[in-house]
Amino acid sequence: MGDNKPGVAIKNRTAIKYKAKLGKASNEIFIMFLIRIYYEIPSCKIGNFAKTKALCSKNFIEYRKNFQAELKKLFLMPAETFDNVSGKFPIGFHIWDTKKVKTFTKTSSDVYDKYGSLLCKKHIYAINGDKSLNEWMKRYKDKKNELCIGYLPNSGTDFQNQNYVYITTYKGTRHVYYLPITQYNLIPVSVYFAVTKVIPATWLNDRDQFLYPNDGWKDDIEFQTDCLIYSLFHGSNNISSRHGVNHWIPFTEVEVDAKDRFQSNFMTDFMSGNITSSYENVGDSIHTSRLYNDNQSVSGTVGNAVTLRFTDRAIEVLKAGKGLWKYYHSQLPIPSSQLVNASFYDIREYFQGRDDKDRMKSTSKDDRYNRLLGELKLEMDFLGAEIVPKVYKYGFLKE
Repeated sequence: MGDNKPGVAIKNRTAIKYKAKLGKASNEIFIMFLIRIYYEIPSCKIGNFAKTKALCSKNFIEYRKNFQAELKKLFLMPAETFDNVSGKFPIGFHIWDTKKVKTFTKTSSDVYDKYGSLLCKKHIYAINGDKSLNEWMKRYKDKKNELCIGYLPNSGTDFQNQNYVYITTYKGTRHVYYLPITQYNLIPVSVYFAVTKVIPATWLNDRDQFLYPNDGWKDDIEFQTDCLIYSLFHGSNNISSRHGVNHWIPFTEVEVDAKDRFQSNFMTDFMSGNITSSYENVGDSIHTSRLYNDNQSVSGTVGNAVTLRFTDRAIEVLKAGKGLWKYYHSQLPIPSSQLVNASFYDIREYFQGRDDKDRMKSTSKDDRYNRLLGELKLEMDFLGAEIVPKVYKYGFLKE
């Protein structure tokens, strides 16, 4: 169904003939099929099954410039509708009229389940001159070389790469760019993380692209704060004290009845406004972040600093998280440095353990822990629901 075929572009005569008109799409068999018909059987109608990437992906920009047929109709269905096709992605049936010259920009498609029942409408947009979310994120590379508190890998900017978005203590082995996280880019990193994780990946949104946002997010202080809290308590925050100092503890020792001092109070200092997080990039002065640990409205700014505050939903997540942290510290037999400095990942591992394949188990035998974790996840769902509309409002995704 149009899978990428390395080497096809240099071994196939059709690909050689039309390479200049295809660009990166020349590795796709179904694209060669379409472009040959378009030029060699003019003014015909074409019906074809294919993935939707030819309509929306940046790799197909050159192809879309040259395949100037009108898309008369399109409907989508899950890949599993077809025999011997695996994966969770949409396959579309396209009807093209090559007699009419038209550049594809967008369409609205009917969506059916594998049983043929109509589910909904789906908008599909061509990503042509639009910049990607990764291009936006790279603007916030910290040039000050301050304390690095973790890394954010920048993978592909669509839903099929959602599992590759995480926060980690160290650079991994994947061949992607690992953005160092510091006090100067923690807010945009949190925004990037939250907007790419808050909407579940499905077979239908598999190819939807995350984009360079408009500037509206800069003035939405509550959105920034919600994204920070969402990032702190998400299951893909893989920060672990086993691999270095944990700078991501969102509570003080007193708040969680810790048996010893933490190695780092970075996050609580940041959240209480004791660490200024102004970040500048490419001459663009972005808002400074100061977060307060209460829900009191604050007016005015300090210099170019914009004061942040927690929303009601963010506060409920913090309360649920504090309950989990306090229960964890109440279970520690001795004030071991690694145990005391546990991250959210470490706490889950402590209670849930690992299976014989060294994977963290999904549940624990400790009922109270399960209840506390369930309460935290519920509050995270509520917080996520507040973030989702703004993902579209600020242009991170097209509706």
